Amino acid sequence: MPHLVPLWEAYRNCRLVELLCGGGGGSDGFEARKTLLNDINPHLINLFRWVQKGLQVEIILENDESVYYKHRERFNRIIELYKRGAAANLVIRESANFDLQALLNVEGQAFGQDEGSVIIGLVKDLLEDASAEPRLSLVAMDGNRITGHILFTNARIAGEEKIQASLLAPVAVLPELQRKGIGSRLIAEGLSLLSEKGVDLTFVLGHPEYYPRHGFNPALPLGFEAPYPVAEEVSDAWMVRELKAGIIGEVKGKVLCADRLNRPEYWRE
Repeated sequence: MPHLVPLWEAYRNCRLVELLCGGGGGSDGFEARKTLLNDINPHLINLFRWVQKGLQVEIILENDESVYYKHRERFNRIIELYKRGAAANLVIRESANFDLQALLNVEGQAFGQDEGSVIIGLVKDLLEDASAEPRLSLVAMDGNRITGHILFTNARIAGEEKIQASLLAPVAVLPELQRKGIGSRLIAEGLSLLSEKGVDLTFVLGHPEYYPRHGFNPALPLGFEAPYPVAEEVSDAWMVRELKAGIIGEVKGKVLCADRLNRPEYWRE
């Protein structure tokens, strides 16, 4: 670095080019007239954009091998989803109070006129339900527009107080943007964050051909009973994803959900 500083000072009025800003971010510390940054990870580019606009951010540095590989695996999953056609400018973040109307609009449009009002009511209830905590609510952003939403709420296994579980319901994407990888991005990011928070198992009642792509398996054969009985002909729609190795096979029981979700009409697939 002592050898580089004089060079940067000499070329302060020129444009600096850093091909891999994630590799060190050296030029960010100098007041060049212009800086061109390039990296395969769009989130890094967005970070520099936000910093440029004056946003104060906290960057946490980790120096642990297991943490490094965990973040690298998460990064690789995101890149793979991009290759499958996910929106290039998509940003996933936790929802805020001011997002409520926009995310409810996404839910209403995604589920249609008949079911949309029911889902909107459910989401509003779960966001206010103390028994749903800890919960994770994520939105997909394309620019300033919310294009998707996913909600994970607290769940428990009867008789297993040490097991942390969550329940995915619902996930929604604007109709005109479905089948573009947005739902997959929301699910992947949500599961990754839940794993980081120490959640052991995640459950979902959903399409039996879609969720297995994200590591879910039928839950009844594994010993996990739904909060309300699921019809035998659609029993494969009740699924579980193990986020901590070794839980499935050692733990069984009835899944208990948040109070506002604990109604039979929400358990008909």
